[in-house]
Amino acid sequence: MRASPLLATCALLGAVACVLIAPWTRITGNPVPVAAGIFLAVLLGCAVAYGTMFSHVETTPSERSRWADGNHLFSTMTRVNMALSVLQILFAGVQIVRSSAWTLLPLMAVACAALALAWGHWRRERAGRREAAAESAFTGPKIIGLRRPEEVPRGWVPLVVHRPHAGARDSLVDYRVHVDGDRVGTVGPGESLVVGLPPGPHSVQCRFQRFSSAPVSLVAVPGVPVDLVGGPGGTAAAAASDQRSRPEEYIRLAPAGDGGGHERPGGAAPGDAVPVDPRGPVPTPPGRAVVVVHRPGHHYQDSLRGYRVRLDGVEVGAVRPGGTLVIGTAPGAHRLEGRIDWCSSPSVAVAVEEGRPAHFVLEPNGTVLGTVAALAVSPGTYLRLTRAPAPWPGSRAG
Repeated sequence: MRASPLLATCALLGAVACVLIAPWTRITGNPVPVAAGIFLAVLLGCAVAYGTMFSHVETTPSERSRWADGNHLFSTMTRVNMALSVLQILFAGVQIVRSSAWTLLPLMAVACAALALAWGHWRRERAGRREAAAESAFTGPKIIGLRRPEEVPRGWVPLVVHRPHAGARDSLVDYRVHVDGDRVGTVGPGESLVVGLPPGPHSVQCRFQRFSSAPVSLVAVPGVPVDLVGGPGGTAAAAASDQRSRPEEYIRLAPAGDGGGHERPGGAAPGDAVPVDPRGPVPTPPGRAVVVVHRPGHHYQDSLRGYRVRLDGVEVGAVRPGGTLVIGTAPGAHRLEGRIDWCSSPSVAVAVEEGRPAHFVLEPNGTVLGTVAALAVSPGTYLRLTRAPAPWPGSRAG
């Protein structure tokens, strides 16, 4: 989210509040208490501080494409709110003087500060979009716009950067992925980015704003995919301290399965979680086992949401209504679980063998009324995960 729309809205709200309150004090003869004026100013100041500190000036390529022509809702709203704020602040000043409502001056000052900040952020954002439109070409050969590692041409090396869900931390932020200094794409929570690299040494780094990860050096070898996992480093309690003390290590980027907090269960990779047609044969790589999770498409509950799937406590993908998820893992015993928000299914033990896919069905547990009760009483049984025969005919391709 950009800062300028939030700040412009705060400025307009503060000015409108002064315009409405000042004449009312003159009509009723009841002045605004000093404590009330300070409270309103502090309340608006908190909103301004939030818009300044927690909104991000840098925009993603999709945001830039939507805002480039200036017709996006946020771009139009920012300009309109800033123009209205100027008029309302002038009118509010007249009303405060006529009504002698001097206790509204703190609120008026915060509204003026919000307008000035909105103007400054808007100019910086516009300059950033112009610089992004003039970005130079890559310094070296790279292939972007890929959806799966299998799309990488022969002789090239697939680089997969996966970002698991990490709770509320940075949940609204896309991490920018840089390879050899070139920005090759963005990755959000639960998403993966696939890039084709030529053989040889490379350096990979995740960034957003002034925060980044330590560069990861690698040597790309033809036929050997490179899997990296990125996410917020440290703990949520120490996030603010990490941002101040070590912004260059705020993000953690490491090879998959290095045991540093993002280890994949038994070699299960998010890149292995792909939609397939459950009515057809399930591909099983040599030396690997496969877990197949189907989700029926006839339920009304959560019909617009995806269910996240965890294997041995690590999220490996998501499945939408009528979809199927295939998870590659090592043969042996595992724990499988479905989740959505704070609710989940009971964890199910599964023993998988090489060459014999294990099929499961993930769906809401019970009727609409029953699921409402489960939300409050037993969120751990909101979903139902059951073993299914193979092939499972009750689904369609994801």
